[in-house]
Amino acid sequence: MTSSDENGNAAVADEPTVRSRAKQPERSRATTVVAAVVVVAVVAIAVALLTRGGDGGGSAAKATTTLPAPKSNRTPFSFKTLPGAAGDPFDALKKGSVDVGVVRATQKVPPGYTVLRDDRKQEVASPLMPVVRSDLVFPELETSLVDVSDALKAKDLAALVDLGATGLKPAQIAAGWLKSHDLLSPAKVDAAGPVRIGSTGEPDVSIVAQAYGQQLAAATFDVTYNPAYADDAAAVAALGRREVDIVVTDAAGAIIGSGGTVVVPKKQGQVVKVVNQALTGVKGTALALTTIDRSTRFVVTTETADRLHLASLSDLADANEALVFGGPDRCLADPSCLPLLQTFYGLGFKL
Repeated sequence: MTSSDENGNAAVADEPTVRSRAKQPERSRATTVVAAVVVVAVVAIAVALLTRGGDGGGSAAKATTTLPAPKSNRTPFSFKTLPGAAGDPFDALKKGSVDVGVVRATQKVPPGYTVLRDDRKQEVASPLMPVVRSDLVFPELETSLVDVSDALKAKDLAALVDLGATGLKPAQIAAGWLKSHDLLSPAKVDAAGPVRIGSTGEPDVSIVAQAYGQQLAAATFDVTYNPAYADDAAAVAALGRREVDIVVTDAAGAIIGSGGTVVVPKKQGQVVKVVNQALTGVKGTALALTTIDRSTRFVVTTETADRLHLASLSDLADANEALVFGGPDRCLADPSCLPLLQTFYGLGFKL
């Protein structure tokens, strides 16, 4: 006599029931294994969905990315103020008097040097801009400044700065650029008065200062250029004393020069508001921001990069030497310079 078991298979009725019972532990173990596999699969799918931020139409929460705490350098570094508004470090790097140089984003880095990558992506742009005496802000002057600012692009300025190596003066370089962009025929301004323009004399701002000035001169303003100031603080202070009417600088430079605490916002639309709040004491107004970034970059010689295995700013924490950084004095307060290294990269300095 036969019957069917629970799976529908034929079984002999008179077989010992012990055999049937012997299969039960095997089925239990198999069920446990299958359940475990299912759990692992469900967890893997959930992790994948979270990682993709809930793709696929589900309501899974988006995963958040948290940066690990930065390493701390074993030996405190030091900072050396280099002469000049830019504190150009390439000669000091070549001679070995500094190990890490501070440069502007607009400066060209020659062969034989390595720019250390901002691997934690914490740098904040510091756009180039004209700062004008608040009592001189009126539509005709602002229109001329805006026309120049809108046409200026970072790649164009880099090419213009390169022209300086050919022996051309900033005035000649600016005139050629204005002509190529048809910016030398603005509307004439009735009763246009005198305008004195100043800057630190660095190659990039010197060319831009000439571009603003020549465009204003074409609109019949009586334009003169003040001698180069030692740094941004001196230029902005001169604006406050009414010794100059327009200063060409960048967001961080304007705030540092006015004696304010530098916090340059990441959103471009908020930069003018923050800068103008800082400029209140010197009665200055930031106008016509360009898209040209003058924030800080850190460079080392290729030999130093290879010897200490440096490719990013985070790698500095692993350097087994007391490195010397060199750059302009404003690096101490500029949020894209020493404060960036201290706050976001955990680097210590003895100053």
